Amino acid sequence: MEIQKIRLSKEEFDHGKIAYASNLVMVEVDKSELRSAGGVVLGFNEDIQYAEGKDNHIANVAKTHGRIVKIPANLCFEEKNPNRSAWRTQIEVEVGDEVWYSPLSATNCTEVFVEDKVYKMIRYGDLFVAKRKEEVICLNGYCIVEKVYKKSLGSLDSTSEQELDTTRGIVRFAGRPNPEYFNPKYTDDIDINVGDEVLFTKDNYPIPLEVFKYNSTFDNTGKQYWACQRRFMAYVLSENN
Repeated sequence: MEIQKIRLSKEEFDHGKIAYASNLVMVEVDKSELRSAGGVVLGFNEDIQYAEGKDNHIANVAKTHGRIVKIPANLCFEEKNPNRSAWRTQIEVEVGDEVWYSPLSATNCTEVFVEDKVYKMIRYGDLFVAKRKEEVICLNGYCIVEKVYKKSLGSLDSTSEQELDTTRGIVRFAGRPNPEYFNPKYTDDIDINVGDEVLFTKDNYPIPLEVFKYNSTFDNTGKQYWACQRRFMAYVLSENN
């Protein structure tokens, strides 16, 4: 999908506001190139046929982190609203918050250009987590889950501990559950606490919070994280990890 690009004057941007029922937030992104620790540009080249497909590679290198600059007064959950999320929630972000969001949303959103700055219009429901100074605020029923690796099967097994286990993880940050899903099959009614090792539901693949470890913006610990909604956690394996 081609990104819609809009250029606004500074006056238009300053006096504009997010329309009710759009359920969008405006995020300022760093327009500098994404580079590895060794200085390699991790961008997208239209002339290259990527093995994982064009759209997947664009999502992999998309900027999924930015700063909130505009929010709507309210979120709209009316049944006929095509922009509503699949769940009911409330606005928990404020202007100035850092946010991390879906790679697909980053690649399919509207981009707004104002002088030398770039902004993305991101659906509120596609936000995973926010940071307000030192406070971490999980959004939309998401938890931030530390990735774990498969345990060794024995002394001769040299590969398992290097292989990511996509069936489980350890909850490091947990926010409010969503009070309601519009599909009655879904619920956030599971008791999840920070430190719990959780098993993900069958056929659910959690979303990487950030694709490239060496360009992590969420923290400086070197850890890698999933973003996973509570409804996709099937079982608490252990506590206080």
